Amino acid sequence: MSLLKVSPYDPPTMGCRGLQKYMVEVFPYGEWTHEGSRTTLTAFLRRLDKTFIKICKKPSIRVS
Repeated sequence: MSLLKVSPYDPPTMGCRGLQKYMVEVFPYGEWTHEGSRTTLTAFLRRLDKTFIKICKKPSIRVS
């Protein structure tokens, strides 16, 4: 979550291996049926939405 908070302001963070690996390998297999993980996945999606909105507002970051 903290990497997503920083990523719209720091292009190297956006391209870091850990964030990319999480988005490609871990997040798609999230277990939505468990109540405990559902709240975490929902919070992650909200943070991801905010991050994309910030990226869209900054042309220099969009290129990255």
